[in-house]
Amino acid sequence: QDSSTVFQSKSEEAATMSSSDEKVSINAHDEALYDEIIEHLVTRFKYGVCKIREKVNWSDISDLYYKKVESSRKTQLLLFKHSFYKRNILQWSLCVEGGPPLDLALILLDACPDSAKEKDIYGSNALEYSIRYNASTDVVAAILEKCPDAAKECNRKPSMSVIMQEGVSVD
Repeated sequence: QDSSTVFQSKSEEAATMSSSDEKVSINAHDEALYDEIIEHLVTRFKYGVCKIREKVNWSDISDLYYKKVESSRKTQLLLFKHSFYKRNILQWSLCVEGGPPLDLALILLDACPDSAKEKDIYGSNALEYSIRYNASTDVVAAILEKCPDAAKECNRKPSMSVIMQEGVSVD
């Protein structure tokens, strides 16, 4: 099996992944949309290994998400984690060096603020990725404003010291 077929939807049925303590289910159409968005952010290899792309067309991601997802399904799609890394769309977008533009981050955060505190298999949340990959202070501030609990959910305390150095309030 080549790498392009490894990552196609595994079934036509709804996919279910764990999100914190609750189950998040999406249909096959939304799973394909999740995969399409993620393909703009990463190059995928066998066995779930991903490499973040150096060049990202953020408007393509924004268009895919904003135009193709009905309001009633946005929360489910944003909390869904269907990769080896168990990352949601917000986490993936923050893994790109420099992070997403503020307008895309706000679209994702407005649709589902709780996606910012979700953790991947490494226990990292969106706030930690925003700092690790040098997202703008506006994006970091937006995460803290939309989801103050993200700061409480951080595993790595050095991340919090970086936030303080940036002058962003965690209150």
